[in-house]
Amino acid sequence: MANQIKSQTTITESGTYTLARDIQNGGGTRLSESFIRIEADDVVFDGNGSTITGNGVSDTAGIVVSDARDVTIKNVTLSRWDYGLRFESVRGGEVRNLRVHDNGYGVSLEDTNLVVLRENRVVQNLLGIVSDGASRVILWENEVENNGGDDVYRY
Repeated sequence: MANQIKSQTTITESGTYTLARDIQNGGGTRLSESFIRIEADDVVFDGNGSTITGNGVSDTAGIVVSDARDVTIKNVTLSRWDYGLRFESVRGGEVRNLRVHDNGYGVSLEDTNLVVLRENRVVQNLLGIVSDGASRVILWENEVENNGGDDVYRY
């Protein structure tokens, strides 16, 4: 059975998590915070087709996955964050059916290895997909266009 997420959360245990509803104005997220932070291995986060909208505030993120293995993010829209989706030191994972728009960075992959991005729409961000120290990233059937800077940028 999936765990329901209704408010700002840090996930520290393996399992399946679903977003219970749309989140507006960052859901109480303050400067330098993320709405959802995942710090556990073997997590599936399903946005259930919902939207997580931020406040457009600097150094915030819709979803951050940090120091984890085998994490799947799917079926969610992220907009108006500094970082829509941020993977930091992640090994193994998948990002599927994500809609990311109107963020500073649509998808950021930092020191990340073995991640598949498929069937995502990353448009109208400052930068679309940013890779910094990431390796073995597979992009498959994504729509990445009309971002202000680069659609795909590698440091």
